[in-house]
Amino acid sequence: MDTNAFISSLVGSLAWPASILMIVVLLRGPVGQLIPQLRKLKYGDLEADFGKEVEQVRQAAEKALPKSASDKAGQSGDPEALADVAPNAAVLAAWKEVEVAAKKLVAAHGHELDLDVANPFLALERVLDGTELVERSKVKIFHDLRQLRNRVAHAGEYEVTKQQAKEYARLGRALAQDFEGEAKKVPGPGEAASKSQE
Repeated sequence: MDTNAFISSLVGSLAWPASILMIVVLLRGPVGQLIPQLRKLKYGDLEADFGKEVEQVRQAAEKALPKSASDKAGQSGDPEALADVAPNAAVLAAWKEVEVAAKKLVAAHGHELDLDVANPFLALERVLDGTELVERSKVKIFHDLRQLRNRVAHAGEYEVTKQQAKEYARLGRALAQDFEGEAKKVPGPGEAASKSQE
């Protein structure tokens, strides 16, 4: 094999890899700029879904939950106030209020609650639904808020908007207040005994 044949063979063998390498080097900048936009589109769809679902929960809550003003609104520690600084944290804090109120309601009715399971919020939902402590429409709101909370908690870099977080916080507060009101209606052990003696 002579030198010309060797060079020709070498150029032929390296043509495709060299072309691909050159394309990658030339398009590195534009492709690098597209990747965040693609991620943003993906998260943008999730954001649009979150906003749409919060609106659906709000509509259901208007029908199922009584209107009540919160004495906690605007205070530090209030999830709605937290939404201005950390929207995702506000969603998680609002969910915590719902969770605590649901646990109080279940406990007030004397039901055992084993939350030492893989999905404690689902277990709590099942107790609420299975024991019919609240109307089915309120269990549905609990379910929907739980699903939205899970998206925020497990979606990594996803951020809800301040407005979405505030709306979620208002819905969570309304449901928590309703659960707390239902729990207060349950007679305590001493009250039940005195009523049965009358």
